[in-house]
Amino acid sequence: GYLGYDAGAHFAEAAFVAGVLQERSRRHVANNLVLGGIETARADFNGVFLSPSVTLGMRLPVTAGTLIPSVRLRYAGLFFDDYTETGSDGDLAVSRRDVNVFEARGQLALALAPVSTPSQAWQTKLRTGVDAIAQNSDDVSATLLGQDISFPAGGEQFVLRGFAGADVAAEVGAGMTLNAGFEAGYGTDNAFTVRGQARLSKAF
Repeated sequence: GYLGYDAGAHFAEAAFVAGVLQERSRRHVANNLVLGGIETARADFNGVFLSPSVTLGMRLPVTAGTLIPSVRLRYAGLFFDDYTETGSDGDLAVSRRDVNVFEARGQLALALAPVSTPSQAWQTKLRTGVDAIAQNSDDVSATLLGQDISFPAGGEQFVLRGFAGADVAAEVGAGMTLNAGFEAGYGTDNAFTVRGQARLSKAF
């Protein structure tokens, strides 16, 4: 779902995404007591995910265009059911597990003045900012051959990430609109990320 409020100089957006995951696990287990020496441990389990977010921002006219500072808060939760494998002497029983991720993004964007020609028009937006990402995830707890085991899910518990990117919206003629953008970032977890997207739409 999506809700938006736009008063020109100020704007607010709220979004909510939720869904169900259906997972299927297949794991080969060596066992020299069975024909072929290999068993297959099988398990089917479900999960639920949800992600609400809210964005607040303003528009400030400047000489080069419009300056748009904004703040976005987002939560992502993933909740896995417990499950028990079947089909082998080494079946694994895994406890239910929750994954919680909290994200705050501060962004400063500059929407440049639109450029137009007799056949085309486009606008470019430059942006940069910082993400703060905190993760709170349960350990993976399971039982294998009657023994309890537990290990961390992995990943940094807190990451700061700087990013920069650009977006372009262009009217390319014949009722078609091109929206494209990219973003590159580097975080305190030493991860360098690059994301890009492009969409071409036509009005009928």
